[in-house]
Amino acid sequence: MNKNVFTYLLKSKKILVVFLFIMNLALMLTPYISSMRTGNYYVSWIIGYVFMFGTCYILPPYLLRFIQSKNATDSYFSLPVSRRELLNTNLLFSALVSYCPFLVGAVISGIIGLAGGHIEITELFRILFCGLLTVAVLTLVNSLFFSFANTLFDGMVMIAAYTAMPLMIYIVLGVFFETHVAGMSYWSSLLDGVRYLSPAFLCGNIVGGGSKRIVYYIVLAVYAVIAYVLLSREVVDRKAERAEQISDHFFAYPFVIYFYAFAILCMITFFWGNRNFISFFKDSIIYYILLLFIFTVANFVYRRKIRFEPKTFVFFAISIILSLLVGLAANKTQGFGLSRMYDHNPKSVSYVYNGPLSKEDCEELEIKSEYVSVFVELQIPERLMNEPQYSEAMKIMENSREKAIEDYYTKSDQDRTNTGYLSIRDNFTGEGNYVHYDDSGQYGYTVYEPLSIDQLRVLSKITQVSIYTDDKELILP
Repeated sequence: MNKNVFTYLLKSKKILVVFLFIMNLALMLTPYISSMRTGNYYVSWIIGYVFMFGTCYILPPYLLRFIQSKNATDSYFSLPVSRRELLNTNLLFSALVSYCPFLVGAVISGIIGLAGGHIEITELFRILFCGLLTVAVLTLVNSLFFSFANTLFDGMVMIAAYTAMPLMIYIVLGVFFETHVAGMSYWSSLLDGVRYLSPAFLCGNIVGGGSKRIVYYIVLAVYAVIAYVLLSREVVDRKAERAEQISDHFFAYPFVIYFYAFAILCMITFFWGNRNFISFFKDSIIYYILLLFIFTVANFVYRRKIRFEPKTFVFFAISIILSLLVGLAANKTQGFGLSRMYDHNPKSVSYVYNGPLSKEDCEELEIKSEYVSVFVELQIPERLMNEPQYSEAMKIMENSREKAIEDYYTKSDQDRTNTGYLSIRDNFTGEGNYVHYDDSGQYGYTVYEPLSIDQLRVLSKITQVSIYTDDKELILP
């Protein structure tokens, strides 16, 4: 840090500093306007935390904008101060301006909470630490994103684009799991890892991170170190003539535009599934045309002029082909093998089956009704898993699961006219009305071949098999 530069920043930005300090402090004390209840400390902390969070997106580009102005770049880089010192001083100033108002407000609210006996001193120190870590990480990360660009506007676009990238990845993977991984109706638990790609998400959740709090701390610390190393390289080795030029850095528009374009193309392709390709392409052509238009506009924003170059259309066509190949591979490999990644040897398992009864089986049971459905709920706790009759029932259900997975990738929407549904939940605890399920082991399958009457009779030996008709309920003997 350079003392002279820091003093200059403090004097030249004193109005901004005073404004942010008063605004943050005033907002944090608003919960006490109507009531001085000592329990308002947490609301005060959250308000201050959100305000501090926002300043970490505004101050870094505001203070580092000199690297993107020709006049300012020449002036700043000609100072008798090293670029590293210049960078460190601006980062420290930005972090202090963001954090100090929150620090003061949090301490005041914390003292009020301590006086009422609502919190312990360790809780106050924890919120202060979380705030400090958040400011450090977001200041460094957002400054890095901003440094990829060569103009102020492009820098703000980079911050927004990179902040939203983990969300885009989450959405694309979510569509993939919903359309190409049989049984994964509760895919969100499989995407927990994506949250670690987002510093903003982690910073927003470290206050109440629970058992994952320490992991969040470690990951954020790693992000801070990586961001500082890359940011130092960007600023120290930066060519002054980059200011106000096209943002053609690899990690600026070139990477951002192509990333989002390919991600959206993959999302479109994942809706292909096992549909007829011609039918899918007819339905999707409008989306391809719209995306091509957006792609062209994005390139205009990047280059500041519209250029209909052949390579642009060639890249777009290649991207479509690649995305279609990804979708085809996902379908042929049953979701890249993820459909088989359930627990094959659970300690306990619960099956819920609801499906139709075939015409032949209805005739055998002498049921004359237009609507006939079967409902079976089977819970196999750990102590019964190896019992012969339960093993036989489990085999029937697992065979139904395997057939449902195979059919998921071969049957079309037209085949769903007479289907059932099989829900499976693994590794529950307790029995009867006191069952507790682990949400990470939930699977749901469309059953194209309903259970036969012989299979249902095997199940009826250990659980109730209900048959519903238009006007009554029968219990299979």
